[in-house]
Amino acid sequence: MPASNLIKVQMEKRLALVEYLDSRGWSQQRIADEIGVSQPRVSQYLKRIADRYIRQQMLSHKRKLAMKKERLRRQRKTLWDAWDKSWQDKEKRTSETISGKGQGKGRKKATHAVERRLPAVEIQRLILENEKEDSRLDNLYPGSKTELTGPEGRPIEFIEVPEIIEVVRVAPTKSPTG
Repeated sequence: MPASNLIKVQMEKRLALVEYLDSRGWSQQRIADEIGVSQPRVSQYLKRIADRYIRQQMLSHKRKLAMKKERLRRQRKTLWDAWDKSWQDKEKRTSETISGKGQGKGRKKATHAVERRLPAVEIQRLILENEKEDSRLDNLYPGSKTELTGPEGRPIEFIEVPEIIEVVRVAPTKSPTG
């Protein structure tokens, strides 16, 4: 094994040990004493561990988001295919062989019916829900509006967006004289 790979393996083992000891509640100084480095070095290791964890979480989130968006895209395609199909006329063909004695023996009786159809409202609703979910994942769809009371009992309007509260406006106050 090349020396650079050996150093990387040793560093990974050291980071794993620092992460383990930190998760057990050890102080940075106690960890430093245990592994034979300075406390600022342990602080750097913990920062590196935290940065790596955040990157992994972001990649995991992006991967999950991409998978969900792809599932929505496939679902939307299926729904649009169903929508297009729902506009087509429904044809029903039946054939029946009549058995019996005599001249009509082995005759076939066939019927053909065409039923005109309108697109299904349920499919339309599912398409809209799919589009709404896709827009929500892209943070394009605003949340619901809510009104709270601010200082002096004045209403404060804001829009709820997951993990974000955006103040839209504060209602003007009435003067005490009139």
